[in-house]
Amino acid sequence: MNHAKRGIAVIFNNETFDWSTRMNRRVGTQKDVENLQNYLGLLGFEVNVLQDRSTDEIKHTLYQVSKLDHSDSDCFLCAFLTHGDDGVIYGRDGTTELQELFDLFRGEKCPSLVGKPKVFFIQACRGEQHEVGVIEADSGDQTDSRGSVTTISQGSIPTIPAGADFLLSYSTTQGYYSHRDTAFGSWYIQALSKVLETHATTLEFTQILTLVNQLVAKRAVERCLDPRMIGKKQIPCFVSMLTKRLIFTPKKK
Repeated sequence: MNHAKRGIAVIFNNETFDWSTRMNRRVGTQKDVENLQNYLGLLGFEVNVLQDRSTDEIKHTLYQVSKLDHSDSDCFLCAFLTHGDDGVIYGRDGTTELQELFDLFRGEKCPSLVGKPKVFFIQACRGEQHEVGVIEADSGDQTDSRGSVTTISQGSIPTIPAGADFLLSYSTTQGYYSHRDTAFGSWYIQALSKVLETHATTLEFTQILTLVNQLVAKRAVERCLDPRMIGKKQIPCFVSMLTKRLIFTPKKK
């Protein structure tokens, strides 16, 4: 992370939606925007907030960003604060496939970000199932220590996969609901902000996301107009294709 700039951070905050989508207003999302703007700004990102964009506008914006020269930047970051379902997020007027958006930043399409982290935060539901609580077993870690060995044939020119160096951080697991407080914002962004406040420049980023998982996992719905929601839980998850440790060390002034 030794480039002149930290990089661009784009936040898509979709709070209101066209009537045709039948999606409710996302009350509380402005608190998420404030938190992300604050902590990403402190890390040195050039933060751009885009409000209530349509699916075509989201695609066009990210296409334009992918065509910029990121040579002087450490990385790229994008956050989606919106409604969603399995594999899709909502623009103001309908859904768009997440994979299509991620693919805009693959190595063959965005060469100036090859070898650099491309971080995506997805604060959105991924289905309608609700996570429930279980009793934790009092046992030690039971991890499989057997490793696998892959033999790599070295070519004369080192290359990396075009899909490398993505980090996808989801507010919830596939098929499940994502909780949002109307006063304080989503559970996920609340937890992410709290961990960044303490550890943003000292911990490797997947460690930060693990702490976020821990904080969210400890929560449960306490008050809700629908009594069936009381006690429901949530667990974020992340998928890392990073090839190097990601630590946001402070920029020299």
